[in-house]
Amino acid sequence: MFVLSRPLKTLERDQFKQKWGVIYEDYKFSERSKIYHKLLFCIRRILFVSSFVVFDTLPTFQLVVLLETNLLMSVYLGFKPFKHMLNNRIEMMNEFFMSSVCYSSIVLTDYLRSNSIKYKGAWFMISIISLTLFINISMVVWFMFGNLKLIATKWYRRSKAFSENKF
Repeated sequence: MFVLSRPLKTLERDQFKQKWGVIYEDYKFSERSKIYHKLLFCIRRILFVSSFVVFDTLPTFQLVVLLETNLLMSVYLGFKPFKHMLNNRIEMMNEFFMSSVCYSSIVLTDYLRSNSIKYKGAWFMISIISLTLFINISMVVWFMFGNLKLIATKWYRRSKAFSENKF
């Protein structure tokens, strides 16, 4: 919070970026609200955990907390806080999948008596979670190979330049 409360011009200084830039490097500086994503993310996680611990006998309230925080985060992500459009899209996709899982968990509550509907709802949740994992892991692997390609190209050029300067 200390870092994010600084004036925007302070956040853009090189000396400040070297020390604290990791916290806000992927965010736009056009508006102050766009750099609060990580803080909101942490607050959201705290709300998740505290709702599960404090309201352990009220699953409906837990579900409402999950759904409302997902809705608020989706609205916040609609303002596109990241510099790169791909990051905004990835976060929106993950938010959509998380909301889908939360909404499908309504089927698993005691409000429905039919076990066949609960069974189908559970498999729907499993498929959404599996799809989310597959997409996110695929993106990580894709970017990893892209970075490895850049590293190999850089290493090759350095070794080539070194060998040309040696002789």
